[in-house]
Amino acid sequence: MKAKITVVFFILIGQLFGQVQDTTKLKIGTEYSIQSKVLNEDRIYYVSLPQSYYESATKYPVLILSDGDYRFQYTTGIVEFLSKQNKIPETIVVGIANTNRTRDLTPTHIEFNNMGGGGAPNFLKFIETELLPEVDKNFRTNTYRVLTGHSLGGLFSGYAYVSNSSFSGFVASDPSFWWDHQYVVNQIKKENIASLKNKRIYISNADNLKRNEGMVTFMRNPQELFYSRLKRFGVPNSNIKLEYFKDENHGTSAYMSWYHGIQFVFKGFLLENIYNKTTEEIKEHYNNLSKRVGVQFLPPDKLIRDIAGYKSQYGNDKKEAVKLLQMNSTNYPTAINKKVLKDALNNN
Repeated sequence: MKAKITVVFFILIGQLFGQVQDTTKLKIGTEYSIQSKVLNEDRIYYVSLPQSYYESATKYPVLILSDGDYRFQYTTGIVEFLSKQNKIPETIVVGIANTNRTRDLTPTHIEFNNMGGGGAPNFLKFIETELLPEVDKNFRTNTYRVLTGHSLGGLFSGYAYVSNSSFSGFVASDPSFWWDHQYVVNQIKKENIASLKNKRIYISNADNLKRNEGMVTFMRNPQELFYSRLKRFGVPNSNIKLEYFKDENHGTSAYMSWYHGIQFVFKGFLLENIYNKTTEEIKEHYNNLSKRVGVQFLPPDKLIRDIAGYKSQYGNDKKEAVKLLQMNSTNYPTAINKKVLKDALNNN
């Protein structure tokens, strides 16, 4: 892994309203390069780490993003926002920059408009055998992987899903399932559904028939067929969702798809009504979640501290607050958690 010293995205605070002397760089990701033997070229990718990364020993899920060169910035913002709201766990975001987008994101070669394509099998192999092992080597990751893509990137997400790749969750934003006479749709066969039933996939559709009838029909029909075939072969409602954004166009639907789709693939992470649950109930929820997905997920660190504070101050239940803080200190043995627990024990 060759790390670029430069920050890939930053905001210069203070330059918007006239000349100032001091500026502050807000870092949201770092650029790296990897020499791919599979693709026979160097590839650029960007990594955004959770805010707590250097304060804990936690292992994090990984979200792989196609079109990373122009979707990385807003994707990291969505992931950070959702994790701060405890809708999803804190997650490492890896965006892959394009070199030949059509080649990499399409599963077959077609002659239509000289579009070409057909490199998706190699691109998926590159991600699974070269990129992810490098990310695992250099960062603390767990084995829960999410693949997100829009348009041709959504086609690639669908292709990776039906190919039984190593990913656990997939987001396909207004995907181009029309490609090559609906090639990806036709890969859905009864005999390979068993391997897909426990994986989650979110599909979205953009625009409305009144504004853009021809394009909507062109895109929507194969998307709905993809969804209906999976349902017919037994994929449960909990693991598949098709959502319509009729007020969004093809381009703007990506943002909405990320916001809703990433929540869907992590659905069940947050325990409902968690502020009124006991320590044992919280432990049971996250133990069951971990067993279901095959990856350890812990109760969110800051959330547990907040719940403990709530129970102590407003719930008049200092004993339960201490139990929560003891659990949290075991899960996240950081200096701040040890101090908070010590103070709680002294005041109990």
